[in-house]
Amino acid sequence: MADELAHLLDRFAGHWGLEPPLPDTPGNYVLELDGRLRLTLTQVGAQVFLEGSPGTLPADGYQAGEQLRTLMSASLAGLGRSDEVLSLDPNNDGLVLFRCLPLPELALDALERELEGFANRLDFLMQHVPAPPASLPAPLTLTILYP
Repeated sequence: MADELAHLLDRFAGHWGLEPPLPDTPGNYVLELDGRLRLTLTQVGAQVFLEGSPGTLPADGYQAGEQLRTLMSASLAGLGRSDEVLSLDPNNDGLVLFRCLPLPELALDALERELEGFANRLDFLMQHVPAPPASLPAPLTLTILYP
C-alpha cells in the first residue's frame, strides 16, 4: 500500500504528458500549477493528505486578525461545497489549506477532480490574502531651502 500514491501520480503524469513527480526526503510529492499554486501530496497509511498554503498573515496583530476573520468567513462560506480545512501554522503564521482523501477510493479520474477542486479553493483563498510588500518603500526626503 505504501507505493499506491506513487503509482497513481505516475499515471496522472502520463495522462497529462508530464514528468512523474519525485518524492522529497520525507516522501512528499509536490505539484506546481500555473507557476503559483503549490500542492503537496503525502501518503500516510491508507490516506492521502493534500496541502497548500494561500499565504501568511501580516506581522501587525490588528491586520492579522482582520485578515484571518476575512479568510475564515470565506472558508466557512464554502464549507458546504468543499471538504478542505483552513488552519494556521503556529510556527510561522503561515496559512495552511488541507484535505484528507481515502486512498483506496482514489482512482485517476477521482484524483484529477480532487486536485482541480483543491487548486480552485486554494486559488480563491490566495485572492483574499494580500501579497507581502517586496520591500518597504524608501522614506521620503524633505529638502528645505533657506533663502
